[in-house]
Amino acid sequence: MTVFLREPSPPARGLTTPSLSRGERGHGGRRSAQGCPGEPACSLSATQLCTIGYQGTAWAPFLRTLQEAGVQQVIDVRQLPLSRRPGFSKRVLAAGLAEAGIGYVHLRALGTPPEGREANKRREWGRFWPIVEASLSTLEAGVALEQAAGLARAVPSCLLCFEADPCICHRLRVGEMLAEAHGFTLRHLRVPG
Repeated sequence: MTVFLREPSPPARGLTTPSLSRGERGHGGRRSAQGCPGEPACSLSATQLCTIGYQGTAWAPFLRTLQEAGVQQVIDVRQLPLSRRPGFSKRVLAAGLAEAGIGYVHLRALGTPPEGREANKRREWGRFWPIVEASLSTLEAGVALEQAAGLARAVPSCLLCFEADPCICHRLRVGEMLAEAHGFTLRHLRVPG
């Protein structure tokens, strides 16, 4: 099950489950499940795994969203944890999260390769999702998925990537794979603003 904490952006208004076929994913927009809009502080259960994107946000509201959700660890699933947005490059992000008492782990193997990022940027969903699937099917990604599952079972965790809308971000598929294999319920956090 997938849960959104804020209303999804317009391209993602339907309903989704963790086991959508490639065809349902292929057009870019994913379906979303009911969330708890208006509930600023929902504590995470042991089987919940959050996702969040930082596109278009500033550090303070991003951090507040994580704290209000009860996140204790961020699992960065960007292949290249660099950002022009202040506060979101790997070292600065890890330091800022540590200052707030939130752990940080970067799992490069769960990131999208350059050709996938380019397909996403061009909104070429018929290219993007197969690239994501192929990338997440590697042995290295399998090991990283197991590591992410162990981390998320240990403490309330949140998968991080750039895209604000999880329906067009590979972190959705990473979360789906973790949900399918380990029984997590996905919860997509939206930074207000």
